[in-house]
Amino acid sequence: MPGARELMQSSTCHKKFFSFLIWRSYCQHVASGIQGYNTSFNPTRRALDRADNEFELIGPKASFHGSALKLEDAPKLKLPEVAFIGRTSVGKSSLINAILNRKKFVKTSKKPGHTRLVNFFNINSKMYLVDLPGYGYVEGLGSKRGTEHFVKVAETYLRERAGKELRSVCLLIDGKVGVKKSDLIAFEMMGEFGGPFQVILTKMDKLPKPRHQAVIEEIYKIKEKFSLDNCFPHVFAVSSTEKTGLSELRYFISLNVGLKNSENW
Repeated sequence: MPGARELMQSSTCHKKFFSFLIWRSYCQHVASGIQGYNTSFNPTRRALDRADNEFELIGPKASFHGSALKLEDAPKLKLPEVAFIGRTSVGKSSLINAILNRKKFVKTSKKPGHTRLVNFFNINSKMYLVDLPGYGYVEGLGSKRGTEHFVKVAETYLRERAGKELRSVCLLIDGKVGVKKSDLIAFEMMGEFGGPFQVILTKMDKLPKPRHQAVIEEIYKIKEKFSLDNCFPHVFAVSSTEKTGLSELRYFISLNVGLKNSENW
């Protein structure tokens, strides 16, 4: 009979192979033809309109399904999940509201770090949008303890959901201030996670347009630095205030969760 070491090695190999299958399927259905930065994400106008129309229909039917610190307390309904992570005050709540065309569906706060738990939003029983705690400065905890809390909660969520309900992770970066040291920790964590994720630059309306490309190129350099092959090449630049870049993101989410045969839109 194989010993404990052999069993652990076999288990590790199976996990890596399973992760590879997930990533290959992701590339085939979402990011087919990717070759470095040369392949752009160019959905047709028809596809973007279909995505916008779909979210106009399901947005009003979205509902809050609960919060959890431990995943055994999470909602039991099995649906595809798309998670949102980022620094405190990066605009996660505002972005989810904008995606769903809802003004005050997800509560926003001027106090950084008001999200302490994993929040599950049921989108018409088609998917969950999952709001994770932010990293960086947290009111009442400070920066160090706030980031430690994020790492503990996020790592548990990613580990437990990877290869199951979790289809992709949206890593939000504040486009106005650029990449901070705490963001680099998040990039590194996503590399260790190994599952598919994409970068979303928020608050782009507050950044002068001549600087947009420089911020996007900074993201590409970080991807190279950490060898983040599991990161979708396209960087989504959005503004929840101006409602720009949302159509592309809605379409991308639709592809990830298999919404209404969206690959044929």
